[in-house]
Amino acid sequence: MDLKRQASAPLYEAIETFRKKRIVPFDVPGHKRGRGNPELVDLLGERCVGIDVNSMKPLDNLYRFVRPGELLLAWTDDENDPQYVRSHMAYEILSSQKDAKGRPIKIHKLPIPHIPVCITEEDLKGYEFEEGEDTREVGERLAASLY
Repeated sequence: MDLKRQASAPLYEAIETFRKKRIVPFDVPGHKRGRGNPELVDLLGERCVGIDVNSMKPLDNLYRFVRPGELLLAWTDDENDPQYVRSHMAYEILSSQKDAKGRPIKIHKLPIPHIPVCITEEDLKGYEFEEGEDTREVGERLAASLY
């Protein structure tokens, strides 16, 4: 493919529009502005990975479509877990929706850990946060056990 012959760059333009909304940077497409994946920088260029945006983390960690009309939903039956309300509300909303062909969405409940996984001091040692990046604190519950 001759990249010089392209008349527009819709993916880059969409990411740039998103960046201009000043939404806090997250993980992808160029986590840490491409430092974690040099090949991605070579492919997309520094301007693209430098934007460093992603969808909202709670949505990514609450449910994920695994194929059209089918998803995994983080789940707990423990009414004392803060995740309980989130998961049950999401289930009620998602189970009332239809896929593109008008069929009910198939929901797989994926149990979250009973013991929360939290950030430790050891996890944070040597970690450098970029300007504007979400910071992490010792004791913060990780996505694997929250959303």
